[in-house]
Amino acid sequence: MALRKSEEEYTAVSGYKAAPGIRDFLLMASADFFRSLAGAQKPDPWKFGFAVFHTRDNLVIGLCGFAGPANMDGFVEIGYSIAPSY
Repeated sequence: MALRKSEEEYTAVSGYKAAPGIRDFLLMASADFFRSLAGAQKPDPWKFGFAVFHTRDNLVIGLCGFAGPANMDGFVEIGYSIAPSY
């Protein structure tokens, strides 16, 4: 929820800076996603996603996660966004 508030809040909470544009991608998430995030009792990267981290620049440059559960064949769709500068 910190990145939803601001990039500065995200840095304060996580200890990592976010590349410009990452917050804009997050804000495109659905209202249902934000409701489930607000009601979460603990972190769940499989439900809420992952950060894409650039180790050389020490910066979060993207977000990714599953679009839903695996289909009957065991395949999942992955959604992702990467900062335009990367």
